[in-house]
Amino acid sequence: MSRRVLSFCTLVAMTCAVAGCGDRDVPPRVAVRGKVTLNGELVPAGLITFLITSPAGTFTEAVQIINGEYSSESVPAGAALVGVDTKPAEAAFRMSGPNPKAKANAAGIAKAAKGGGDFPKLPEGVTSVVPVPENYRNPESSGLKVAIATSGVTTYDIVLVGAKK
Repeated sequence: MSRRVLSFCTLVAMTCAVAGCGDRDVPPRVAVRGKVTLNGELVPAGLITFLITSPAGTFTEAVQIINGEYSSESVPAGAALVGVDTKPAEAAFRMSGPNPKAKANAAGIAKAAKGGGDFPKLPEGVTSVVPVPENYRNPESSGLKVAIATSGVTTYDIVLVGAKK
């Protein structure tokens, strides 16, 4: 083995020993569930974004709201900033409306914008959409926070207040 290869292998081994190799600092993925309300009423559909910062880095997990509830078994543990967005559900609701011409036109625009693919669909059983105020969309500015436990289930009911659109 050449001296250069041996030196390189030694350098890699020392780096791993000092910095650590593998995923040992990555937070465990755990269960998180709860309800989402706006002014005391369930939010029928939407998307929750968890933004988790840990010593291993920043992680994002999105969870769908279905009939006012959400549940995931794979959210990284740690301190999380939370956002709630109903814009995709609002668009899907408009697409499922009674006007087939508007529906076809909007679907064509969405398909072209995405380079093909289907427009988002409402989850099974969802019959309405409640728009949430814009300030809740971005996890970094929504003011919503939760500490996600490293084991077991974290229950976090998201209570939103504000004017309905």
